[in-house]
Amino acid sequence: MGNQSSGEVRQNRYLTESQVNVIRQTLKSGKLTSLPPSWEIFDSDPRQRIETYLRNADQSLSYERYQDLAGNSLKGTLDEKIRFFGVLMGDKSQYTVKDVKFAFSSLFNALQKIHKESDGDQDAIKLTDSLLHDILHKGEKRK
Repeated sequence: MGNQSSGEVRQNRYLTESQVNVIRQTLKSGKLTSLPPSWEIFDSDPRQRIETYLRNADQSLSYERYQDLAGNSLKGTLDEKIRFFGVLMGDKSQYTVKDVKFAFSSLFNALQKIHKESDGDQDAIKLTDSLLHDILHKGEKRK
């Protein structure tokens, strides 16, 4: 992927030049081997899965994949946004409801950290269970 500040790396189609500049600033220290501190909103297991997805052959984080993850997950098509859940669920050929629950809980926990809610894991688990119940049992009322 080369040097992240070189002009040779293509820009994600969803990101503006100023957004790409923010990513360049975030990754300015050269080849990173772990995500910057801003990613600490995710617990260690989902953060590790994201890092694994972003790794180059030399174990550094790919600037191009980082840029694509940002652009596609936030501004992309529904399929591109859903791929982020695949990253959170890990590199597998098949996923289970447990994997989906893990991805939703990871995302909800991160959102709660952003909004500084105090009940953390318990609220995320309740919200995940509720959402999954509605998806798996469409039209069925909860007890």
